Amino acid sequence: MEKQLDYIFIDTSVFQSEAFFKKDGRISRLFNLAKEGRIAILMPEITRREWLKHFKDNTKQNFTEILKKASYIGTDESESFVYDQKKMEKSYDNMVEQSFKHHLVQAKVIIIPISYAKINLESIIDKYFNKEKPFGINGKSKEFPDAFILASLEAYAREKQIDSIKVFSKDKDIVLYNDKLFVQSNVNDFLNNILKEQEQEEKDIARLCNYIDNNINNYINRIESNIEDFLSDESIYFNRFDCVEINDVIVNNVKIDKSDQKIELLSIDEETISIWYFMDVEADVQVSHFCEEESIWDSEEKRYLYEKYNNTNVHILSSVKIIFEMNRIESEADQSISVEIKGINTDDLQDVIDDDHYKYIFG
Repeated sequence: MEKQLDYIFIDTSVFQSEAFFKKDGRISRLFNLAKEGRIAILMPEITRREWLKHFKDNTKQNFTEILKKASYIGTDESESFVYDQKKMEKSYDNMVEQSFKHHLVQAKVIIIPISYAKINLESIIDKYFNKEKPFGINGKSKEFPDAFILASLEAYAREKQIDSIKVFSKDKDIVLYNDKLFVQSNVNDFLNNILKEQEQEEKDIARLCNYIDNNINNYINRIESNIEDFLSDESIYFNRFDCVEINDVIVNNVKIDKSDQKIELLSIDEETISIWYFMDVEADVQVSHFCEEESIWDSEEKRYLYEKYNNTNVHILSSVKIIFEMNRIESEADQSISVEIKGINTDDLQDVIDDDHYKYIFG
């Protein structure tokens, strides 16, 4: 079962109170999680504009006072300084805006167009006059932006079949707007839970890797058998021998050993972990293939009078990726590890058989 992605919405008030994109701050940590693909940040267009406005206002440097006092000096040097400061002021404003865009792109933030709010426009107007959430008792017009933001999220979630959105906000009325979709969350608690999950994942991954390292011999025979079956397939040598007919393949001396390549995480969810485990392969294969140069062709009868087949020895040095999967639930419950081979990836092996020289010429 694929792990369900956490969709989150960060209200502007939280963006401000958490010190914007301060390094090691909570917003930066959330954005790093989004960059890693662990969460998805949803941002309606209205929210993006609110964020940008407050980001620019709160990071703006006061160049006016510097320019004013520097002008009192009245020298060529001070005029040059004023000129440089004016250039710096323009450059700084541009840097702030570009850095904002950079953060959003890096975190793959999903910007929800205003058009999504229009889908629920009539509902928003009804809620305003009926004094329903997110509007207060007096139905203040300043709450309209919140209404459009929430309507955008609601429409987007409906279209993308998103069951829940974790909301980080200081306004409880926001969650009450649709408490089945929006889940009130605390930034610190959320990050701590993610950290605990990461720590447990790291422990499980280490446990799986250690287990395979210590028990790889139990899987050797099966892996060798699979590789021999693969190498015995005549079709995998067609590219190597320019697509001529392959008459026979004899596989000799297949040897496999643990590779120096680092184990790679393939996938992880609440129930399973899958990894790539690299193994070096060495083998000698004798391939019997048609040789056009030494065969005799009758142009009138349009057939070969004599067909010549050559035996070519192919020495293979390559690697394969073994897909090992561990059941996290069973392994934890039984205090023993439940691991099985889910597949063997032979792409690297096929590349070597095809021969690099051939690939560069025809690839």
